[in-house]
Amino acid sequence: MGLIRRAGRELRKIKDMLNPVWIDPEFLKSRLEFILGRHENWNLDGCRTRRQAITRYDDMTCNFMGWLAAHKKMDWCTAEYHRQLMLDYLAEALPDKKKPREPFPFAEKEMDRLLASLAKDMMWLDSTKLFGLLNSLYWFMEFLEDTRSLDRGKASLGGRPASAS
Repeated sequence: MGLIRRAGRELRKIKDMLNPVWIDPEFLKSRLEFILGRHENWNLDGCRTRRQAITRYDDMTCNFMGWLAAHKKMDWCTAEYHRQLMLDYLAEALPDKKKPREPFPFAEKEMDRLLASLAKDMMWLDSTKLFGLLNSLYWFMEFLEDTRSLDRGKASLGGRPASAS
């Protein structure tokens, strides 16, 4: 009996630490519908601060996660991993205290800088993270094309269209 009571107390502590919205079934339902829904023309219109841009990127990458699960048949853990890599990439590209000129930082020099920065592990590059980022970028560009958020000419890695067969 003592073990069950202790476990109950510990679970109540965890529940008290959670934001109440995360255990609200209606919120969870609406969030899943958002993640799995079809959204088009992603951009940073209306974002005036870095924080607003990161919030928009968070929504965008959540929808990207749903797209990966639905269109690429990825399991949710893998899709979340690629979502987080893209969110890190996009947030890292944002200038301090300003909204970027371009919503998607895919210029070659900018990509090189961001990939080197994000995949650095102490003094060396973490090749696993680097290749994960490259895969994430490839699929994210495909997602942006599919949602009409990026035209085909701008969606490229190394000069080739991202969704070329």
